[in-house]
Amino acid sequence: MKIAICAALYEAGRPFLAEFVHAMQAAVTHGEAAAHDIFFVAAIDGLDNANEALADLAGHVDIVSVDVAAGRTPAGVRGAMLTTGQLSGTDILIFIDMDDLIAPQAIARHLEALREADFSYGDLDLVDASGRQLGRRFFDKASVPDAVDDVLSIRDRNFLGFSNTAVRTHRISPVALMVPESIVAADWWFFTMLLLGGLRGKKTTGPVAAYRLHDANILGAGAPRTVAQAIAQIEAMLLHYRAFSAYPALAERIDDTEHVLRALQMSSAHQIGAHLETSDDVEGTWFEGLDRIAENLRTEPLASAAAQ
Repeated sequence: MKIAICAALYEAGRPFLAEFVHAMQAAVTHGEAAAHDIFFVAAIDGLDNANEALADLAGHVDIVSVDVAAGRTPAGVRGAMLTTGQLSGTDILIFIDMDDLIAPQAIARHLEALREADFSYGDLDLVDASGRQLGRRFFDKASVPDAVDDVLSIRDRNFLGFSNTAVRTHRISPVALMVPESIVAADWWFFTMLLLGGLRGKKTTGPVAAYRLHDANILGAGAPRTVAQAIAQIEAMLLHYRAFSAYPALAERIDDTEHVLRALQMSSAHQIGAHLETSDDVEGTWFEGLDRIAENLRTEPLASAAAQ
């Protein structure tokens, strides 16, 4: 079987590159993975001397790369990654972010789940910026289902990212490769498209990567910890729902999301800070934990109204 491990590579991620390559080397030689024909598909987004940077990996897998034009958004870069993966002639695409670490067992776990599904998804071990294990996993207390076949399963949150998923290449429709440049959560958009197209996903039996938490994380794990994070996540959700305005089940979330964004923008920092404190212990997947903040804001007058 031909398998492509796909990633976007960018200069800001260079501090994590050596560990990323080392984890890749371990994954492609672990157990049954060595019996497969494995490629590495890289969307190069301004990574200097990319060939030199990937030299240690070239001895283990064939590398297929595409240089992404300057000025593309992160979503556009992921679109280029998907298209290159689709054109690679491989049977399976496995995704991993540059700042994360693919697990040694990832390939076997994805292949096992894909026997019964179009795409697979697995849990993530959480690590800090240095790669130190934090003793918990991304799906802890999140009630992530063992299988998904309906877009409603990821309408209000997302657990399908570009570090913990794989997909059968021939099941990706051309329209699912047309990632809008304007969105933030390209992974959420892509898997929403797959589910709208009737595809089915299955959870792996164990974690497939380590998810690194560091200052540059847009989402991190769990509820947002700062006002800026909360507003950024709501704005990302709004862009997502607007991209699916033709689909009633998703479009109906636009008004509510706009309301919450206005409430966050109009409330005082003290108000929002208090709501963030009540959500601080919320564990869950991406965009989860915002519902509690939203409900709290709806029960109080906005700061501007209270001052009248």
